[in-house]
Amino acid sequence: MNCQYMKMIVVASLDIMLWVPAAQADDLLTGDTRFACEAILCLSSGERPGECGPALNRYFGINEKFWKDTVSARRNFLSLCPAASDLGMPGLVDTIASAAGKCTAEVLNRVNKRQLTLFIEEDKGLRRYKDDGKWRWTREPLRYTKRVTVITDDTPNYCRTYQGHGWTWQVGATYRGTPPPTGSKFSIDEDKHKFGYGITIKGKSDQVAAQIRRIEDSGRWLD
Repeated sequence: MNCQYMKMIVVASLDIMLWVPAAQADDLLTGDTRFACEAILCLSSGERPGECGPALNRYFGINEKFWKDTVSARRNFLSLCPAASDLGMPGLVDTIASAAGKCTAEVLNRVNKRQLTLFIEEDKGLRRYKDDGKWRWTREPLRYTKRVTVITDDTPNYCRTYQGHGWTWQVGATYRGTPPPTGSKFSIDEDKHKFGYGITIKGKSDQVAAQIRRIEDSGRWLD
């Protein structure tokens, strides 16, 4: 039995339990048991109707001091759904508990934010500069640094698992645009073990400006 067929069975069974007339719903699932089933269904899809609101509020309202404890508590909550113990469902529940809410554009744009140092060598042709109070001429490039904030396209493993699970559909954000250059690791303060990432940019003024714009306008995550 393939994953797609199993997914159809799970979704259909949850649909039967959940999206029924109110009079019949009271005879099926209520309270946290119903919320748990609704949360599994809603968090397995990128499309979440308004009916998902109460269940998702209940789910994301579960927070402990440490993340691992939050994951455990949310997993226990989802496990209240009778279908959570069916074939293949424990894996889905574990995936949801570990990743749901952490793979949105807002979160990934924050965790993938990186400071990139640009080491710029700008060819300005023959130029004047002041040295010890005297004006001198040189063709040496103008050297300076510029720090820019970029967003990388690194996808956390838990998001890969969540998005790639056979029973989830269009969950998580997508990176759009050209990823920024990785840059080379360099030491900022060896004594404090502080490091940064930098890239060297060379060229005439217009070329340097264009390269800086490309880096500043690199991609970002979108829901």
